[in-house]
Amino acid sequence: MRRGLLGGVLVALLLVPQTVVASTVAPVERVTLLVMFDESVGTAARTALHARAGAVVTGSIPEVATDRVSVPALNVSLYEHFVGVHAVEFPRAYRVFGGTPNDPLVGMQWGLNKVDAFRAWHLESGKKKDVSVAVLDTGVDATHVDLEGRVVDGFDYLELDDDTYDDNGHGTHVAGIIAANVNNRTGVAGLSQGASIIPMKVCESSGICNGFAILAAAIDSVQRGAEVINMSLGGEGECGGVEQAVFDWVRDQGTLTVISAGNEAEHGNPRITPANCDNTLGVGATDQKNRKAVFSSYGDFVDIAAPGVEIWSTVPPLVSITSLYIGYAPYQGTSMAAPFVAGAAALVKARHPNWSPDRIEKKLMATATDAGPRGRDDLFGAGILNLVRALR
Repeated sequence: MRRGLLGGVLVALLLVPQTVVASTVAPVERVTLLVMFDESVGTAARTALHARAGAVVTGSIPEVATDRVSVPALNVSLYEHFVGVHAVEFPRAYRVFGGTPNDPLVGMQWGLNKVDAFRAWHLESGKKKDVSVAVLDTGVDATHVDLEGRVVDGFDYLELDDDTYDDNGHGTHVAGIIAANVNNRTGVAGLSQGASIIPMKVCESSGICNGFAILAAAIDSVQRGAEVINMSLGGEGECGGVEQAVFDWVRDQGTLTVISAGNEAEHGNPRITPANCDNTLGVGATDQKNRKAVFSSYGDFVDIAAPGVEIWSTVPPLVSITSLYIGYAPYQGTSMAAPFVAGAAALVKARHPNWSPDRIEKKLMATATDAGPRGRDDLFGAGILNLVRALR
C-alpha cells in the first residue's frame, strides 16, 4: 500500500484533541482524495468502505479502479488502513504548457488563432530545438526588444558587410511573425518559440531587391546552417534557369524554401517568380474570414495559404512612429503569409529533426484546411495552414 502525500498531513490532523473536535460548531472539514483499489475489491466492498468513511464519490476512472471522493478529513485513515486499497493520493494540480501567451498585443494577432497556434504549442513550441530560419529581406533589427536573443549573424549583400540593420521595416516584421519572443510580457508572439533568425539583407530601404543577391544569399543561408529560408519577395515572370538551379541545390542540401506568392491579383495577376520555381513552397494570403485576400496572386504557383491581412508584428521603432505602439505595426500582403508557413515549417522541423524538406512540405500541404473549390485550387493551393494537424 502506498500512502504517498498523506502521511505528514494525517499526523497533524489526527493529533487534534478529541475534546476540541467535539466542542467545535464549525462544519466538518472535507478533503478530496483519489482512492485506487486492488482489482480483487468488488463494487459492493468499495461502496461499503465509502459509506463507512462518510465519503461522497464525485468521479471514477474504472479502467484503473479509482474513485475520486470527498471525505471528512478525520476519516482519511480508514482508506489508508484498508487492505484492499492500493493507493490514496491527493489530486495533483497541473498547468498547461502553451496556451495564450502574456504578450500584450497577442489579442490583435488574429492569425495565430486561424492557424491554431495556441493549441499547437501544446504539441511543439520549438523551444527545445534551435531551428535556423534565414530571412532574405530588407534586414532585421536585431536590437528590437521582442527579437532579443533570436537574431544571429547574417550578411548584407548590398553593401557586402555584416551590418544587416533594417532600414525599411519589412524584414523585421517578417522575422517577428516567425520568431518574436513569447511570454516576455512584451509586444507580440512569434510562431516558432525557439527559432533563430539569420538576417540576409538583399533589399534596399525602398523595398527593391537585388536578384543576384537573392540567389547568392540563398546559397549562403544554407552554408550558414539555415534549415528554412523565407523569401517575402518576388517579381513577374517565369522561373529562370539559374533561379531553378539555385533552388534545386538548396533543396538537395536539406533546406526548405518558403516564398510569398505575390500581391498582384488586382493588377492583371501575372505569374510570380521565384514562387513559381520548383522546389519552393509558394504561399498565398487569407483574411480574417478565411477568404483569399483580395490582393493575393493566384495560380498554379500557390501551394498553400496563410493569414496575410492586418498582421501585427515587430518593426524598428523609428519605422513605427505612425503606430499606436512603438516598435510594432500591422502590415498586409503575401509577405506576411509566407513567414507563417516558414514558422510552421520550423516547428515541424523541431518536432521531427530528421525530416527532409520534401517531407515537411508534404506534411504542411496534406494537413492544410481545404478552402475554396474542393481539393487543390489556384486560390489557396492545398488549403489554409493548420498547425495542429501538421504537428500531429
